[in-house]
Amino acid sequence: MKKILFTIYCLFLLSFRSYGQQATQYSMYMLNPYAFNPAYGGLENSLEATGVFRQQWAGLDGAPTTVGIHIDAPVYIIHSGVGLDVENETIGAFRFSDLRLGYNYISKIGNGNLSLGFRAGFVQSSLDGSKLRTPDGNYNQGIIVHNDNTLLTNAATGMTPTFEAGVYYKSERFYAGAAASNISEPSLTYNGDKSLGFILKRNYFFNVGTAFDLKSLIKIHPSLLVKSDGTETQADFSAYAQYNENFFVGASFRGYNQSSKDAAVVFGGFKLTNRIVLAYSYDFTLSSLNTSSSGSHEIILQYKTDANFGRGKLPPIIYNPRF
Repeated sequence: MKKILFTIYCLFLLSFRSYGQQATQYSMYMLNPYAFNPAYGGLENSLEATGVFRQQWAGLDGAPTTVGIHIDAPVYIIHSGVGLDVENETIGAFRFSDLRLGYNYISKIGNGNLSLGFRAGFVQSSLDGSKLRTPDGNYNQGIIVHNDNTLLTNAATGMTPTFEAGVYYKSERFYAGAAASNISEPSLTYNGDKSLGFILKRNYFFNVGTAFDLKSLIKIHPSLLVKSDGTETQADFSAYAQYNENFFVGASFRGYNQSSKDAAVVFGGFKLTNRIVLAYSYDFTLSSLNTSSSGSHEIILQYKTDANFGRGKLPPIIYNPRF
């Protein structure tokens, strides 16, 4: 039954007018804003490298598994930030690999910084037809016969460019951002066959958060992330408590009504050194997949160091609401 669920998903994508590769799900989004907003580059006033591993819906055959590396840094002399994103995600018979380069311009506004940014790159995808299954197919002793001429029995690949843009404001105690990915909604076809592929649908992101002192050594960080493709919308409501800027614990809820209810999340992390943070989250599945899945796991390893690229006049130091 578990494999059938993802076989149906794969077959659904095999229509050229269908839409694919929705935004990657990250539970600890507040630790890695650059993953979904190119305007965040350099706003931490440091070179920041974040590695992420996520296993979605553990125990479900073909469930999404994501590995990502997100790097950004300021370039002070031109009041800018730059960044690099690399992601690889497997979903059933599909694999998606993204490589994107970003640039953003930062200006002082009031007590904070306002940044405008864009990112460009490409998405490469492969489809392994040998992993597809049909009710009338023959799959005994390594034989792959779908009995459906529209389905592949071997691997196919495709590639397409992609563009993103965003805006981000960050002050001492408040931040907010908005971004859009797959702006041109590019078409991706496998092996150049226009009958086999899909369209990367435009996705929108909005996040907002703040930080306030509960006690002298304890800070509370509530935040919200809203994602939408113009048809479906999802929201993550999160908060975590940070003690002495050394470790933190928090919780999230994904969903805003009965039909969108997806997961309850617990997460936490701590500093391994002054420059390295390790964090982990676990999603308790609340959707109908909870009978087939044992939850989702996510691990973040983050490294920060002072950035000296084009160091001219430094921007004002802004309190970091994360670490």
